[in-house]
Amino acid sequence: TNDTPSVAGLHDVLDRLLLVEAPPAEREFWQRMKAATPALPLRDGRVTMAEAFKPERSNVENPELFAIWPFRLYGVGRPDLELGRETFKHRTEKASIGWQYDGQCAGILGLTGDARSILLGKIRNSHPNFRFPAMWGPNYDWLPDQDHGSTIMLTLQHLVLESTGDKIFLLPGWPADWNVKFKLHAPKNTTVEGVYRHGKLESLKVTPASRQKDVVLA
Repeated sequence: TNDTPSVAGLHDVLDRLLLVEAPPAEREFWQRMKAATPALPLRDGRVTMAEAFKPERSNVENPELFAIWPFRLYGVGRPDLELGRETFKHRTEKASIGWQYDGQCAGILGLTGDARSILLGKIRNSHPNFRFPAMWGPNYDWLPDQDHGSTIMLTLQHLVLESTGDKIFLLPGWPADWNVKFKLHAPKNTTVEGVYRHGKLESLKVTPASRQKDVVLA
C-alpha cells in the first residue's frame, strides 16, 4: 500500500502539469488527483519503500529512491534535501552495476563522495575478454549492458548540472579535483557550456545570455 514509486510519480508529474496552461476541466481533474494522492511513506526521517504486504524482498530495487530519480522531489535546490540524503544513506541495496540508479541519485543530492565511488566502479566494470571497453558487464542483463553505460552518462550529467525551477545549479556534486569540459542542455531552450580545471571555473557560456542570471555555482 502507498507504493513509493507510484506516489512519488503522481506528486512529481501532477505538480509539473499544474504549472502549465491548460483548459479548466483538465486543471480541475489534476487538482482532484493531487488532493487524492497520499503523502510519501516516511519513517525515521527518510522515505521508505512502502507499507509492504509481505516483509520478504524478491528483487534488488530501491523503490524509495524513485522519489529522487526519476521523480525529482528531493535534490540540490529543492526542499528537504536532508530527507533525500537520509533516504539514500539508508537504501537497502547498494550497487554500482547495470541499471542501478544509485549514481544519478547521489549526483542529484550533491553527494560527491558517493557519486565518485559509484561512477568509478561503473567505469571499471568493463569485461576483460572484449577489445571494446564499453562492453560493460556481465551484469543483470548480460553483455553488452547498455543500461550500465547510460547510467554512467546520467551520473556524469547530474554531477555537472542540476535544474530546479528557473535555477541552474552548476557542478553541484562535481569532485573539486576533477577537470571537466562540458556542454549540456537545461530547461527553457538553454545550453550551458564551460570548462572547470584545477578547482576553478575557467569559462562559462550560457545561451541565451538572459539565462546567465539563473546560474548558481554550487
